[in-house]
Amino acid sequence: MLGAGVVLRGLKEMGVDRMFIVSGTDYPAFIEEKVRDKDDAPDFIVVPHEITATSVAMGYSMAEKLGVVAVHTTPRNR
Repeated sequence: MLGAGVVLRGLKEMGVDRMFIVSGTDYPAFIEEKVRDKDDAPDFIVVPHEITATSVAMGYSMAEKLGVVAVHTTPRNR
């Protein structure tokens, strides 16, 4: 099992049933693990922007669920 599988399985064991993600190039390993074993990973809900994804996860948490958000960014050197 890859590291992404360990993370996804751990989230599922903690009761996470949905993971709100911002589409990007950072998630191929998560997607591959989800395809391999659909039952041991939370469902992915694609959200178009980091602020929206965080807001959705926060609202989901307010409904007595565990909201998890995965975002990506491009690092910048200054």
